[in-house]
Amino acid sequence: MMPRMIGCVVAVLLVSVQRSAVLAHQRNIVLLETPAVQEPYRLDFRILVQGSAAARVKDRDWSKLVQETGYRVTIASDNGSDKLGIRNRGTGRRSVVEIVGLVDRRGLLLLGSKQFRLGKPKPLKVFLDDLVKNGAEGPIRERPTWGLTIAQYTEVLKLLAAKTPGEVRLSSPVQIVKAMNLPVELRVTWSPESRKVALSDLQDKRSIDLRRVSAGSGLAIAMAQFGLGFRVMKHPRAGYLLEIDVGDESSNLWPVGWKNKRPLTEVLPGFYQFVEVDLEDDKVEDIVNTIADRVELPWFCSQQALAANNIDFGQIVYSTPPDRISPSGLLRSMGKTHRIIMEPRTDEDGQLFLWCTTVVEQTAWKKRFASVRPKKNE
Repeated sequence: MMPRMIGCVVAVLLVSVQRSAVLAHQRNIVLLETPAVQEPYRLDFRILVQGSAAARVKDRDWSKLVQETGYRVTIASDNGSDKLGIRNRGTGRRSVVEIVGLVDRRGLLLLGSKQFRLGKPKPLKVFLDDLVKNGAEGPIRERPTWGLTIAQYTEVLKLLAAKTPGEVRLSSPVQIVKAMNLPVELRVTWSPESRKVALSDLQDKRSIDLRRVSAGSGLAIAMAQFGLGFRVMKHPRAGYLLEIDVGDESSNLWPVGWKNKRPLTEVLPGFYQFVEVDLEDDKVEDIVNTIADRVELPWFCSQQALAANNIDFGQIVYSTPPDRISPSGLLRSMGKTHRIIMEPRTDEDGQLFLWCTTVVEQTAWKKRFASVRPKKNE
């Protein structure tokens, strides 16, 4: 018995050493931080005063208030030729925020939707500091297209419409990025929060077959397994930054698929055609496999989101007496039973896939695309 016991102890020690070596290697990986994507804006600040207001509020009072904030301002009479508002001007790294405000007849300073009073410089300073940092459109990471122009956004969509390499192991987010063979124009960087996830001891042995989806949706699908996502921003010198970050469907990250430009009843008619069903404690995973094969679509699950809601997708079952129902209706019925949603989405190349996630996540995704109205025969 003694030799066998020693052998077991040695085997355990070897596994422990090997695992430690893997972790040490993981932690020695250098993940690029995202450089500053926008230098501070310069302010072009003007305040217009109306006749009666100018009589009551002297120019120097507003000049003094703005001076207390550390900025400069030009005071001018409102002759009706200036357009009020706050807007970005210029396309270089050192862009300008043009601010044209108005002192109304009450003596209040109106800047966009904000109001400021004399004698209270702090709120004005906070407001101006934010404009210097983020510009008139707010923080780049919170903008709908992350600061990209229409032309740049279109280019990124084309880059991410490329095919994926195929099956990808979910061993770690770092290995996924390496396996994806992303276009060279996209330089991958990591937020501090995502680096913590990427370098943790994940030990996930699963793999995911991404052959039938494009690079953008494929990367979003794979990263969602770890509670991560990505956004694309303009690199300060050339090309683009693809920043990995922590987030979900409610975060302003690259979406896991898009809303189709045409009605799904046109592009996926088989999804709505009635079929005979008779199920008794069948695994939902097997049912979804059957439906996906029937409508010829790949399907994926947001395992991290489901697990966070205590849903073990591989174990849940579903029953229904003999009936005629469409695949779409069957997925809805199963989803209602188990608090999940399984609906088609579209990748960057226009190909459909089924995505399984939580009701909350799907609701957030739908809200994001609420303004998209599919057009027939487009």
